[in-house]
Amino acid sequence: MTIAQRVFTSLYHHDKQGKAEGICPATVPRILAVSAINKNQQRIFELRDLDRKLCEDRKTPLEHLQPGSLAKSTFRIVVTQGSFVLSNYANDQLQQDIARDRLVAAGEMTQEEADEAAEEWEQREWKIRWETFPSKLTEALVKYHVIVLVMRLYEHIASTMVDKFTLDSYTLDTFKHSKRIDAKEKDNSIQVGRQMFSACWSANLIAFLADYSVHQVILGYGYYRYVQQRRKKRQLSEFATDSSSSANDNNDNDDDDQKPPIAKQSAVLVLSRTLGLTFTATGGAVGSMILPGWGTLLGSNFGDSLGGVVADATSAMVG
Repeated sequence: MTIAQRVFTSLYHHDKQGKAEGICPATVPRILAVSAINKNQQRIFELRDLDRKLCEDRKTPLEHLQPGSLAKSTFRIVVTQGSFVLSNYANDQLQQDIARDRLVAAGEMTQEEADEAAEEWEQREWKIRWETFPSKLTEALVKYHVIVLVMRLYEHIASTMVDKFTLDSYTLDTFKHSKRIDAKEKDNSIQVGRQMFSACWSANLIAFLADYSVHQVILGYGYYRYVQQRRKKRQLSEFATDSSSSANDNNDNDDDDQKPPIAKQSAVLVLSRTLGLTFTATGGAVGSMILPGWGTLLGSNFGDSLGGVVADATSAMVG
């Protein structure tokens, strides 16, 4: 008997014909509000219909370090980082070609000179970009595992603050859940999309919160290092000469003006993660309507990418 069935039978007693007569008198003192009863009853019915246990999709703290999970995550990060290198290289190459074509059209460079410059740029930049690839890959791997550990920490904290029904919604495997919902709703794709939007939003909430937390710490540490470096430069310039005290005062003011706007960067970070979560849930819902399972996964990833693009465009307009 699943957890849902045990809870269901504990809340209801049956007559000889097996019909539910209502809530057992013994459970009445445990119920605090009618709204809470209705909400939990709805969740119990959903679990019973889907035939699953509460929090069965929740991962263990170090599950991502098991050989299979570790291989999959490493492969995915290698492919992602390699794609970034190739896409950035192709984009920069296109920009360089456009700039050289303009010079050729203006008569400031011959076509032969443009071809030689293009070949030189390609050889130099291709080598430079792949030389930095190992360090970027290492940084991405470390960041990924830190974010996963922060996720597990937040899930543990959530388990002490919310009931298992809510925790279950935070730890759902949307790939599996979309198939369960599709099997339950059959050909009602609108209902599948509606339920999967809510499911994807809740299931990705802790992941986006952990991602934001890690990047916020990185941003704060970078700002701290920036302030420390500027302070050391001012101290060195003050010790260098006493006659330039007025100039140093002006430099101090310039340093204050040149500090990166950490509040603005933090706001942009919040905006990007919020948009990413919303677009991920939307993409997962649309993908579930088309192809439950893989459509959910692909739709969520596409939505996350689209949310990043929209966040970048919005921050550029604001800034």
